[in-house]
Amino acid sequence: MNEIRFNNPTNMNNENQTMPAGSPDQSNMKSGSSSKILKIILVVAIIGALIYLVKYTGVVSSLMSQTVNKDAYSAVFLQNGQVYFGKITKNTKDEMILKNVYYLQVDGSGADAAAAAQARFNLVQLGNELHGPTDELFINKSQITFFEYLRPDSKVVETINSQQAK
Repeated sequence: MNEIRFNNPTNMNNENQTMPAGSPDQSNMKSGSSSKILKIILVVAIIGALIYLVKYTGVVSSLMSQTVNKDAYSAVFLQNGQVYFGKITKNTKDEMILKNVYYLQVDGSGADAAAAAQARFNLVQLGNELHGPTDELFINKSQITFFEYLRPDSKVVETINSQQAK
């Protein structure tokens, strides 16, 4: 219940006068300021948690990896000049995984410009090499220069499709 109090005019200048401990004015001030502090702490904690999730966990990169077009063939260009063709099955912040992997092999001999102009390229499927790898390639992202999706009518995709039909 609200109370109305009138102060005695003779006690108005009394500096030692305090409100009773249970008065409504004092409890409202305490609960109002403590709820504001609690709200500020809560907001700071949420912002800190979001910064932690973005910076130190793979939440953002794992969300981005879900956008991979797993049906399209891709060309992945590495820093050493090698190019691999295949379907990206996983793309995280640390690695990219290709399946159904092919690469170019040069047919021709000689190191001069005339021999290089007449060189032929063969598309070779990964897995037929002497060491017998599986048809899956794990590529460290730091080694990738760039990658791109290939159109279904590209010469590489047409060659892959014709080799698979055999």
